[in-house]
Amino acid sequence: MSRHEILAGYLVDVASYLADVGSPLTKARAHPKERLLAGVGHETAYGLVYDDGRLKRLDADASKYVEGAVRANPHACGIRVEVERVERGGEMHTVAMHTIEGRATEMTGGKEGRGWQPWRARED
Repeated sequence: MSRHEILAGYLVDVASYLADVGSPLTKARAHPKERLLAGVGHETAYGLVYDDGRLKRLDADASKYVEGAVRANPHACGIRVEVERVERGGEMHTVAMHTIEGRATEMTGGKEGRGWQPWRARED
């Protein structure tokens, strides 16, 4: 039986996130949408920063879901996502990524709740 996991956090381009100065959560909340989109189609490594500041690097499969999830999120920085992963061949692989719009509530006192935009790769 294969494992299944759901992770949630701030989406970051790992290289530029690590180069930034500041506390982990502050850097993740300020990580701009443009940096995430600049890595699409390249050998960019993406990761999630959890609310406690820990960084979780994502597998290479996550890259194909980044553009859709980032473009679906209305915020210019601090893009929160939920990532669904399953085990294949002893390794975890991303199979879906959904944007979480909870940041507007935390940062501006806006409408509560989460908006979901699923982005799944097509099975050919």
